[in-house]
Order: sequence, then structure tokens, then C-alpha cells
Amino acid sequence: MSRRSAVLALAALAVLSGCYYREVEQALNVQMPWGERVVVACAGGKSMAIDFVPAPRAARVTFDATTVTLAQVDAASDAKFTDGRYTLYVNAQRAALEETGVVLRGPCAPR
Repeated sequence: MSRRSAVLALAALAVLSGCYYREVEQALNVQMPWGERVVVACAGGKSMAIDFVPAPRAARVTFDATTVTLAQVDAASDAKFTDGRYTLYVNAQRAALEETGVVLRGPCAPR
């Protein structure tokens, strides 16, 4: 590989890694309404309530006659809360709740 090709490859890598870093940084900085309850309307006429617990950061989700508390975990995009069985994904406009990979509620939007 020529010196010019090596320099171009390193420059491309630097640019791409910078884009990835900004994406991950933005995803980790998703602003949650900590200390508040958000009721969302979901597809199929269903709904759920999400209480955003500030410390430790978690989401208490109530749907049907069930309430689960899900700890916030690192995610590449959106905000993600899970207990290993249930997983809640939240971004600025939508939310979805899964149970072991099966969507229970979603897509959902604030009322």
C-alpha cells in the first residue's frame, strides 16, 4: 500500500469513527422525563404508563394488571430499560415494550 493510500485510509477511519461516536453520544444523552409519569397510547388501542425513576435510573412500566421496574442499560440507539425478561425502548417520539423479544406494546406515542 502506498503512503498516500495509507493516509487516505486513516483519514476515512477517523471520519467514520467520529460519526459513530457522535451517534452513540447522542443516544446516551436522550433526555428522559426523570421523576415524571408518561402515559402512552399504543397500536391496537392499548396503552401503558411509564414512571421514570431518577435514582437509580429506571422505568416502572404499568400495562394491563402488571407493573415491572426495568433498569436503564447502555444502548447504541434510543434509551433502553430491561430486567432480562421485559425490555422498554424509548426515543423522543416513540416507545415499545417487549417480553423476551415479542412486542407487547408498540409503537407507542405520548397522549
